[in-house]
Amino acid sequence: MMNILKSILLTSVILFSWMSLSAQNDIDSSDRANKFISLEIGPKINLRATPDTLAGSGFGVMIDYGWQVGGLKGKKRRSFISIPLGYSFIVDNKNREISRQLNYGWAVSHELSKDSNFVPFLGYGLLLNQYYFDGIKGSLFGHQSRFEFGINYFINSRWGLYGKLDYSYIRLPVLGESKSKSIHQTEVKFGAKFNF
Repeated sequence: MMNILKSILLTSVILFSWMSLSAQNDIDSSDRANKFISLEIGPKINLRATPDTLAGSGFGVMIDYGWQVGGLKGKKRRSFISIPLGYSFIVDNKNREISRQLNYGWAVSHELSKDSNFVPFLGYGLLLNQYYFDGIKGSLFGHQSRFEFGINYFINSRWGLYGKLDYSYIRLPVLGESKSKSIHQTEVKFGAKFNF
C-alpha cells in the first residue's frame, strides 16, 4: 500500500512540476500578473500517525498570498504559486492532550476550467512545520507534502469563495531516534479569496 502511495505522490510531483514549467511560457512582460490573498478555516484529522498519540482531530486556519504564473493572456487555464502560513491544533485520541502546529512554505495550484463562476482546481505544496506539545519545551521540526482538490466560486472578478479537501503526509525527525514520526492528515477547508 505504501509503495502505491509513494508512486502516486511521485507522479503527482512530476505532473505538477511539468504543469508549472509549461505555464511559464504564457508570461509576457506586458501582462499584469494577478495577485491574491486568501483566508481559510476548517477541521482537520490525523488519520494515521506514529506514535499513535499524534492521531486525533482539531481545527486550523491558514492565510495564503499568491501570484498568477500561467494563463495571463487568457489562452490557457490559470496557474498560481503562493506562500501559505497556517496554524492549527489537534487533540490526540489517546491522552486527550493538545498539540499545536505552525506550517509555512510554498504551494502551486492549477485551475481545471475557465470562463465560469465555478472553477475546480488541483494543488500541491511543500511546507515546513513545527509541532508544539503542551507541557514540553521546544518543538519538533519537520516537512509536509500536501495535495488538494477544490472548487472556486467567483462572485465577481475581485473576490470569491472556495471549498477544498487536503491530504498531507508529514514527517517529523526526532534526535536520537532511528525512525522519524509520520502523520497522514486530511483537512476540509472553506475560505474566501481576494484578487488585486
